[in-house]
Amino acid sequence: MSKEDLVLKKIKSIELKTKKLVSALNLGAYKSAMKGQGMTFSDFREYVPGDDVRNISWSLIAKTGKPYVKQFEEERELSVYFLVDTSYSMYSGAHHMLKIEMAMYVMASIAMSAQKNNDLSGLILFSKNMESFVHPKKSQSHVRRLITEVLKFKPYTSSSEGLSEACNLVLEHQKKKSVVFIFSDFINLPENKKMIQTLAKKHQVVACMMNDTSSNPDTYKILGDFKIKNLTDSLILNSGWGKIKSVWKEYLNTLESKKNAFLKSNSMDQIVFNTNEDFYKPLVMYFKRKSRS
Repeated sequence: MSKEDLVLKKIKSIELKTKKLVSALNLGAYKSAMKGQGMTFSDFREYVPGDDVRNISWSLIAKTGKPYVKQFEEERELSVYFLVDTSYSMYSGAHHMLKIEMAMYVMASIAMSAQKNNDLSGLILFSKNMESFVHPKKSQSHVRRLITEVLKFKPYTSSSEGLSEACNLVLEHQKKKSVVFIFSDFINLPENKKMIQTLAKKHQVVACMMNDTSSNPDTYKILGDFKIKNLTDSLILNSGWGKIKSVWKEYLNTLESKKNAFLKSNSMDQIVFNTNEDFYKPLVMYFKRKSRS
């Protein structure tokens, strides 16, 4: 089987797996959670008691002698951006899948929902630099292209500082309010802090936290040697080394606290995905929660 055939087979598998989630989200919850770009003028109608006097058209009163008010409707078409971290740490994971794979499934589910709702979706891959930019469009073939871009990317660095460049690109290209999903484990959060803050002031930003629970030392119940590995290096540790286990756990807890505090302080939504769990539940719960707010 050729490389292209393998990619196509994987895309079809992703589409089948995400159909369940797209149905669970349903368009009603999606529309309510993903706000439009604002209100635009549509027409005039005669004033009735209870109407907001700020919407009265004084020029029409002068012309017709009758009070008219402006009508507005939601500008529904929305641009949804997916900013996906492709640094080494995203290519780790245990149990169900790698962090990057889980990010791809979630992205595909949201993109398919956007396409059904006639919204646009775009993609930016980043690691040390901004790696790839796919302009927002709307079609089934476009959703497939987004999936393909992630599938074909080959990681080469542990840095994710390119997130700042990716955020800036959205700010330059998207003048109307949009929704931006950032898929990352946010290990290098301090390097991108200022630009994420700037982006959150202009657009609705959703931090999709990709967690690998196998990195928690408490998951190792049996004492003995184990290997920590990424794409370039590996290290043998012993889970019985209390000092190492204690320092490691303290570091992870500190990192988690910093990430949560930063995201909350900037009014950003957060969805946590764990590699040892299905991705359906956190996303469905997020959309239901947003549709009620």
